[in-house]
Amino acid sequence: MKISKMVICLALAFATPDYSYAQIGKAAKQAVKVFSKKTAKESAEAAGKSAVKKTGKAAGKSMAKKTAKELAEETAESVIVRNAPMSLSRRSIKSVTKEDIQLMRRQGMKKVLSHNMERVAAKKMSGTTWKVISRASVIGESSGERFLIKDLGTKGGKEGLERFSKKGFMLKSEKSAAKKGGIRASRTILGKEALNSIENRSIREMIESLEKKCGPNFALDNLKVMKQGKETIIEFAGTRSRMSIKEGVITAKSGSIAKSTSTGKIVDGELNQFLINKIPNARYKVDDFIIYETDHLGMTKYVEAHSSELYKRMQQAGVFHSGIDKGTREKLLKQFGEFDPNTVDYGHLLRREIGGPNESINALPMLHKKQGSGSRWFKLEEKEVKACKAGKDVKSKMWIDYSPDHKSFSIKVEKTIDGEVITETFKDLI
Repeated sequence: MKISKMVICLALAFATPDYSYAQIGKAAKQAVKVFSKKTAKESAEAAGKSAVKKTGKAAGKSMAKKTAKELAEETAESVIVRNAPMSLSRRSIKSVTKEDIQLMRRQGMKKVLSHNMERVAAKKMSGTTWKVISRASVIGESSGERFLIKDLGTKGGKEGLERFSKKGFMLKSEKSAAKKGGIRASRTILGKEALNSIENRSIREMIESLEKKCGPNFALDNLKVMKQGKETIIEFAGTRSRMSIKEGVITAKSGSIAKSTSTGKIVDGELNQFLINKIPNARYKVDDFIIYETDHLGMTKYVEAHSSELYKRMQQAGVFHSGIDKGTREKLLKQFGEFDPNTVDYGHLLRREIGGPNESINALPMLHKKQGSGSRWFKLEEKEVKACKAGKDVKSKMWIDYSPDHKSFSIKVEKTIDGEVITETFKDLI
């Protein structure tokens, strides 16, 4: 039987975090000597002779009845116990001996380490304060063994063990520890399986249509779904299209973000397709400070925003929503019907200047003359923008009432500026 120095070092390190690295090295060195110089049979015989000397013939006979395998394991346990510092509790010592040595022989190093780590994690967990590592990675046995044996007892060895302890959660360990801690470990699903894992039928249908609408970046092969407890995160790899669903609310970040730098303006014009291809009867939380609700056709029917906080967040981050090009605007306008882009604009519900998204969840078709400079709509927007820039507390609500055929609508707007409520209704925007 052969047990490497690394296995014993790591087993000791995980079960006894207060154990000094020099002491770990000493204990491991002694244990390795036992197994490198003696066969299991020889170890068993040595243990038997020792028992006879210490406790007499009765004990010797009892030992003789045990298998060579059992006696070898007990020998290893004895070596580690003798070399452990007195400050360690007997219970801690035992936790790293017989059970783990048996596991080493049956399952190999990686599973033993995960077994120890899940016990430690489960013990430390308290509600949601303990975060289970979602992306497990374990250094290779051979390279890790060489590294640890070379640097054991040094600063480098200590740092190596610490890194290992942080990254060493295996999948089994995550699930078990999370279950004991009362939370669910995360898991990632890809492609067609990811699509089938989404419970909401409307979302599945919307995702299936994206490849046709948006191109190969939105093929199912790029779809990723992550399950984290009650939250489901959906995204297309390599794009800004990402959203999460928790307790029926869809949370997302808008796209088309720009930033001014010393060398000029940096623009990311990519939009979040999940805020363009909306689902019916849904509630969205966008950019932390905006709530949108959709009707049975997926059209925005209600908007609520803490405008001043939205504006403040954008200012603090030094970003803003860049304008979208004419071609994109006209394409987005077609979502609402066949309108003449020379007279009808893609009109923002929340003004872009305060952080209103460019995605169509925040837009409706509006006549140029009814929402352009000098119009009632424009003047109300200006009041909101000036109040935000002046540091006042500004909130906004909008109720959109559609005609039966959804070709026209009216909007009731309520702006609250430092407690003062301004209400206006717009019936002729289209």
